[in-house]
Amino acid sequence: MHWRMGSLFNPGNMRNRRAWLLPLAGTALAVALSGCSLLPKEEESLAPPLVKPSEDSVQTAVAKRGEIVKYVRGVGAFESTAIVYHALKEPGAIVESMEVKAGDVVKRGDVLVQFQVGDLDLAVQEQELAVMYAERSYREATASGDEELTDIRRLELNIAKTRLEKTRTRLASLQLTAESDGVVVYAEKLERNEKVDDGRTLVSVADPSELRLTYEAANRSALAGVKPGMPVEIDFKGVSLAGTVAQTPDSAPATLNPQLSDMYSRTLYVTLDQVPEGAAMGELADIRIATERSDDTIIIPRGALRSYFGRTYVQVIEGESRKEFDVEKGVETSTEVEIVKGLAEGAVVILQ
Repeated sequence: MHWRMGSLFNPGNMRNRRAWLLPLAGTALAVALSGCSLLPKEEESLAPPLVKPSEDSVQTAVAKRGEIVKYVRGVGAFESTAIVYHALKEPGAIVESMEVKAGDVVKRGDVLVQFQVGDLDLAVQEQELAVMYAERSYREATASGDEELTDIRRLELNIAKTRLEKTRTRLASLQLTAESDGVVVYAEKLERNEKVDDGRTLVSVADPSELRLTYEAANRSALAGVKPGMPVEIDFKGVSLAGTVAQTPDSAPATLNPQLSDMYSRTLYVTLDQVPEGAAMGELADIRIATERSDDTIIIPRGALRSYFGRTYVQVIEGESRKEFDVEKGVETSTEVEIVKGLAEGAVVILQ
């Protein structure tokens, strides 16, 4: 054996190596254990929070007993009930000048529209002269005592007067004049030398002292239930007034004018018991007309009424349960409904 190998396997050497290896292993183990303590501690897992089960949120209302009224409401305008419409009596005239505009105050006889007269003014003078000659001839015939000649001169005088009257009438027709005192509420826009070939209204004059209220709705259905003679509540600048329905779409007169027919189909006319101070044409007032009313009846919010395939019903809370009841409705407004059958006072209904 080589001497080096022999020294390795020398029992004395083995005991010495074991002696120093044991402390070294202990130190290593201690370091390892201390290293584990330097690592961050793992956080403990938390239990998930408890979630409170959601409860169904419903809105409810109690069926009450009381009065329900359905109204037609709107804003009416004051207009005159006495309006005179002026038109050309003999179409075919040519405009000379327009003498008035909307808003002008006129007196009876004032010129509204002047048409071109041509030679008619001269023709009137010629006819006046003809009448004068005929009158003189008639006087001379009468003085002569010739009855036959007197009759002839009388006829000639009558003819001259008739011609003069017709010429004057023709001249007067070319000057449109106001037939009454009032305010011009409409004036056609006419230009000089424009020819008027029809009998349309050219100027309208209204009496401002004779007033009524008109309410023009968006459509005919908005006036459903309104009838002539119904009382009308009116508020004009904070003053309460009373009126009466005078005309509805159903009671409007027949007309061939399509524009007038359309206006009548959605317009109410209201007469006032007393015209308020300060009221004038064009001023506005709030109106309210009760078309349906029911007293001492069961009423629920409109949102509680349900419909499904022709079925009308409500959902009611009774204790911890919901029940459905078929009902019969009566008067309806924008916010409430009358229940005439199927529901008792005090029932708790569920809103949609």
